[in-house]
Amino acid sequence: MRSWRVAAVSVLLMLLVGMPGCRTTQEPERLPDIDGPIRSSELLRPGDALLVVYRDIPMPPAPEQEQVQVRDDGSITLHLGQRFQAAGKSLSQLEEDIRDAYVGKFYQRMTVTVHAGDRMFTVDGAVRQPGRFPYQGQMTVLRAITTASGFTDFASRRKVEIIRANGEREFVDCLEARDNPREKDLEIFPGDYIFVPQSVL
Repeated sequence: MRSWRVAAVSVLLMLLVGMPGCRTTQEPERLPDIDGPIRSSELLRPGDALLVVYRDIPMPPAPEQEQVQVRDDGSITLHLGQRFQAAGKSLSQLEEDIRDAYVGKFYQRMTVTVHAGDRMFTVDGAVRQPGRFPYQGQMTVLRAITTASGFTDFASRRKVEIIRANGEREFVDCLEARDNPREKDLEIFPGDYIFVPQSVL
């Protein structure tokens, strides 16, 4: 009888000593980062058309929405002459900036939603199907030309021109871009114009 009690007490002590140790050595589970970094292709650029919608505004009244275009300097001007830097920001960042500027200074509360208009790029020149195409993110020069069904037989691949929405010009050697896409295959953004010249015979 005594040996049974000793064994029971020993088992109980082992459980009491072992359980706290398990708790202290186990690390809490880390939640994955679901947001991640904002890609450059998701940021607003000069020339982007925006629709700004205002909701939940008490008196005084405000317009329900405004249509604006991002200027060459990256700015927009909204209701009551408020100026905002839009280029280089995501839609959610711009929404937050607009709300912070109005709430407290002009209104007690406000809900702001910013929508980007149709985002397009153009491929022209010596490609099989030149035209304007919807921008769907993560676009490069070679992918853009593929979207236009590729080069014609007479295309010059050595000096493809990119005219950015702000007027800047860049040139891409698409043969080098094919061999070294990480460095040479430049990224394309909404509003860009890509021109493939014809080779000189």
